[in-house]
Amino acid sequence: MKTCRKCNIEKSEDAFYKNSKVRGGLHSSCIECDKAISKKHYWADPIKERKRSNKYYVLTKEKHKEKYKEEMMQNLLLRASVIG
Repeated sequence: MKTCRKCNIEKSEDAFYKNSKVRGGLHSSCIECDKAISKKHYWADPIKERKRSNKYYVLTKEKHKEKYKEEMMQNLLLRASVIG
């Protein structure tokens, strides 16, 4: 059991996102509170958030294409080994 730092309600560890960078291995706020914070942040300035999201997409587009190609090749090889 862990207590959320936002709502101060004690919840099971399943109610928290994992975070390997902290000592306990879990976020300090629960999933429900994290979602509420994210939603509030987004609706405070949706245009800014869309720009930020689009900028991230443009910067990582090639990286995601390469990952997709690798996964497709692995799937093709796996299918070929199963079929033939």
